[in-house]
Amino acid sequence: MTTKSKSYAGCWTCRLRHKKCDESLPVSEWMDNGERQHEMAQRAKAEVKSSANRRRSRRLIQSIARDMGDEESGTSSQLHRAPPSSSRSSAAFDTSFLTLSGTSSKATANNSRTDSTSQERPRAFQVPSIRTTASSESSTLSSLPVRNELELSFVMTYLDYVFPVLFPFYRPSILEGGRSWLLVLVMRNNGLFHTVISLASYFFSVVPVISGPAHQLCIVWTWEELQKQTDMAVKTVQRDIQDITRRGVRGDLLESAHLMESIVQLLSFEVIIALTENWQIHLNAALVLFEQIFQYYNTNQSSPNISVILEQMGHRSFVVDPSNPSLWNADQAAFRFFSAILLVDDIISSTSLERPPRLREYHPHLLANDLKPDQEVPLELEDFIGCQNWALLLVGEIAALDAWKKDMKKGGTLSTVQLVQRAGVLERGLDDGLARLDVLDPRQRRSSKPTGAIDVLAEYNLYNRQPCAPDVRTSFTRIWAHAARTYLLIVVSGWQPANPQVRNSVARTIDLFTGLASSGWLRTLAWPFCVTGCLAEEEQEPVFREMVSSMGALEMFGTMRQALSIMEHVWRNRTQIDADSWDLAACLRSLGHRVLLV
Repeated sequence: MTTKSKSYAGCWTCRLRHKKCDESLPVSEWMDNGERQHEMAQRAKAEVKSSANRRRSRRLIQSIARDMGDEESGTSSQLHRAPPSSSRSSAAFDTSFLTLSGTSSKATANNSRTDSTSQERPRAFQVPSIRTTASSESSTLSSLPVRNELELSFVMTYLDYVFPVLFPFYRPSILEGGRSWLLVLVMRNNGLFHTVISLASYFFSVVPVISGPAHQLCIVWTWEELQKQTDMAVKTVQRDIQDITRRGVRGDLLESAHLMESIVQLLSFEVIIALTENWQIHLNAALVLFEQIFQYYNTNQSSPNISVILEQMGHRSFVVDPSNPSLWNADQAAFRFFSAILLVDDIISSTSLERPPRLREYHPHLLANDLKPDQEVPLELEDFIGCQNWALLLVGEIAALDAWKKDMKKGGTLSTVQLVQRAGVLERGLDDGLARLDVLDPRQRRSSKPTGAIDVLAEYNLYNRQPCAPDVRTSFTRIWAHAARTYLLIVVSGWQPANPQVRNSVARTIDLFTGLASSGWLRTLAWPFCVTGCLAEEEQEPVFREMVSSMGALEMFGTMRQALSIMEHVWRNRTQIDADSWDLAACLRSLGHRVLLV
């Protein structure tokens, strides 16, 4: 006699209730082994992929946050520098090893004890980094605290003097809102507010606005304000990063954009003030936020479209005209501006980091090649930094070619024929761009933009500074293009300063530099200046030193002094350089750390 074996295929609820199970299983209507089942499977896969992307994005932000916090551990090994002296010889203000390390009261106390031995030297300045330790304070992006008179004075100094020095070509018309968005954003965004005051304080410390002993007193006073405001700026950004790590970018577009803008501003501050490799941390954080903003808010688009992002920021500005898309409110104008600056920083950093630009896939959609006059360009870099899109795009493509060459060479698969072919495409792009500049009248080239009657205000000198005519922008673009050609020659042929093509490119770029009407504009040309200078001949060296010297106090405000230091290092070691291994990236790390020349 056989007994029926016990079945274990029943559902768990029947087993729990000790009931006999009929072992019948429900079947979904879509499980037909046909099109509906395939569609449901694809939907499930898409959801799994989306969840994985969200987890990876969150882990990446947390990783960046940890990197920022790790900077605190290196405090004991950092070198601290005193504020700049009022004299030219001692005013070099060597901050080349100032780092963005965590704010530590113990470190500050140590600095104070060390510096107390000298009555003439105020305590050293230390730029804190962004940490993400737990904090009970909430994000303050939307709060509007009361500002004191001193802080407001620094804000106006930044708007009237510092910002025009940093971005001399950014002059939106009154109908576009001018620079009013900057004031709105500074007053609304605490992180940006404190960073702006820090930059204004540093500006006062290096630019002698008054003469005599009072200037040294001004330096000491502004230096203390600089340290206080920088600490407040970093703490604010720390809180905002904690908040966005907790809720994700998808929580609020405007707050995510504000945080990205604060970090880009902090990146600019880091590059100008604390000349170390810590700029990479801030650049990486800004790039991650930029990518996630487009990932989550570029809805129903097959490619990145900044107009879709701007539309979602579209609370109405004070002027409403649907037929004119250039009437930006403060949030829209700010996102356009900082996106353009971030794209430029990404391109220039790629030449130092030996990698393709991180945002390279966005270039065709945000920085279309403006050699085609009928092509709509969402962001025209010429309006922000004075250089047309095509020249900067080619710099990024040359950096990508350099990274490809090194990868192929490392793997033993480099094809010289393929290298030359790729370089040929880029060289033709440079030739076409320069040829177009030669034959096209500046007014025709800019005809796609509405002719602003407001531009007549320039005739009354209401800008209080020399207007940037179209031919100046053309000269800037030529400088970038010729420097890019020099860079391309290095990538293809190696470090050969005596190469006739290199010599010709260097000589042409020097002519363009010396033809600039204002030496103050050199501050925005640190990268092409350095590329050209590193390959200059010995008899050309004094020209570069004189150009930097002609900048006066502005030499200290920005990366131009770093560029000259790199060039001097290359010149001193000209005979010891190994032509087979030396390149532009080697120049940009010759000071002991990688630099970002923006």
